[in-house]
Amino acid sequence: MVEPSPAVTVATPTPVAPTPVAPAVGAGPRLRAIFGAGNHPGGFANGGPIVLGMPMVDARRVAPTLFEHDPLRIAGLPDIALSGHPDAYGHLGSLSVDLACATAVDDVTAIWGASTQGYDTVAKAKLYFWFDPAAHVRGTLESPDSAQQCRVVLDRYLPISEVLGDAKDGFAWEREPVVGMSDADLVRVYGDYLGGSTTPCRSQILVLPPVEYDRTFTRVHLYCSSGNKVGSYELSLRFALNPAMKDDVRARLVKKFGNPMKTITRPTSEWLSFPPSKLVVTSRADFTVKDTVITVSRPQASAP
Repeated sequence: MVEPSPAVTVATPTPVAPTPVAPAVGAGPRLRAIFGAGNHPGGFANGGPIVLGMPMVDARRVAPTLFEHDPLRIAGLPDIALSGHPDAYGHLGSLSVDLACATAVDDVTAIWGASTQGYDTVAKAKLYFWFDPAAHVRGTLESPDSAQQCRVVLDRYLPISEVLGDAKDGFAWEREPVVGMSDADLVRVYGDYLGGSTTPCRSQILVLPPVEYDRTFTRVHLYCSSGNKVGSYELSLRFALNPAMKDDVRARLVKKFGNPMKTITRPTSEWLSFPPSKLVVTSRADFTVKDTVITVSRPQASAP
C-alpha cells in the first residue's frame, strides 16, 4: 500500500507572469540574498508568489527556474544551487538550497540564529533545525558525515503542541472527533489528509504534516468497524532524530490526562495507560524503533 504524503490546502494564486529566482548578492550574511531579511525560515526572497503546498502546476508557472533539470545557480555564489520539489500528490513539498558544508552551519546561523540539533543514523548526517511556528515552516540543514555538499530544506510541519494539545476530551489535531466517524465524515472533515482517498476506512491512513523533529509525515492509522465507522486510531510520533522528543511527548500526555493508571516498563519499551475520560488513551514508546504510538478509543458502554 502506498501511503500518501501530507497535503496542505492553500488558495490557488492569481495567475501571473513567471518570476525568475535570481537574488542579488550584497552586504551582510550571504544567505540573506536567498532567504530574505527574516530571522526564521520562510521562502525564497525573490521567489514570487510561491507557497509550500501549492499545486505544482501553479508553482512551475510562477517560478519555472526552480524546477528545471539542473538546479538554479546564483551569480556570485558558486557553491549555491536552488531547487523545488513536488510531493507524491502534485503539490510543492519542499524548497532546497545546496551549499558547501565548510561554511553551511555558520551561514545559516547568521540569518536564523541558534538551532536545535539532531542526528540521522540512517543517512549518517547531522541535522540542524529552525522553525517558524506561526507559519508552520521548518528549515533543516542536512550535513552528511562524509560529504562536502550540505542542503537546507524548507518544508511544512505541525508542532507537537498542535498535535496533542491540552484538553482531555480530544487531541488538538482533530477538527472534529475522529472516533465514530464514517467514511463520508472523514472525507468531509479530513479530505486534505487522505491523499485523494474517498474510502479512508479501507486505506486506513490519515497523513498529517511531520512534527518538529521528523522528516516524514505523521501517520494516523484508522481502525474501523464492520459498519465503516472509526472505532479507534493510532497516532505515531517518531523521535529517532531527536531522542528528547520521547520525554517531551510523555510529559505532555501526563499533563493532559493525568498520571498513568498503569505502567509497564521493559528494556526496549514503556507502555502507559491513562485514566479514562471521554477517551481511552494508551501510549507505547518503542526504544528500538524510536517512536511513540498513542492509541485512542472511546470507553465501552456498561452493560445494563
